[in-house]
Amino acid sequence: MIAGITTETIPTQSDIARSIQTVIEFVAANEGLEYFAYERNQLWHVGLGCQASLTIDPAGNLATIKKGEYQQQKPILSTIDREARDFLREHSDIGFKIFGYVGYNYAPHARGTPYTPGKWPLFTLMIPRHQITVGAESITVEGRDDKMFCSISNALRLAQASPIPRMIMSVDISQGATEYI
Repeated sequence: MIAGITTETIPTQSDIARSIQTVIEFVAANEGLEYFAYERNQLWHVGLGCQASLTIDPAGNLATIKKGEYQQQKPILSTIDREARDFLREHSDIGFKIFGYVGYNYAPHARGTPYTPGKWPLFTLMIPRHQITVGAESITVEGRDDKMFCSISNALRLAQASPIPRMIMSVDISQGATEYI
């Protein structure tokens, strides 16, 4: 365990699809909760809640940093990769994955090729408050030991403990009985 970060591993009773569906239902039930998700090597990684984020505007000229209620906008005076490194050095927690995406126009911007900025950010990084890793045999929840951590863990644990719904087929054995006698 990394200092300040709590980890809970919940064994799964079924296939990974049910575990992923459980996480999707949790995120959907907590509307407004920021999240990122990706799959790598048959593991799904979900970052929930924003501890800090860096967003580069579509033109690549303005950086917005958010941390809690604090928000700062500043012009990019060097390069986007320098802004990202500075952001990570200042805001990242050891043990937390960094989630993010690169917009469609990032490649032309990085090469200095002219492009028409769109509406989507050029680049976004998010350091989540909580992380969920979904595998075939377990779901791991990591984060600060707070009310949200307990809520996530409890919801996922209860969902895994509930029986898997079975399709029940009703059969009327008396229907058409005269045809078989």
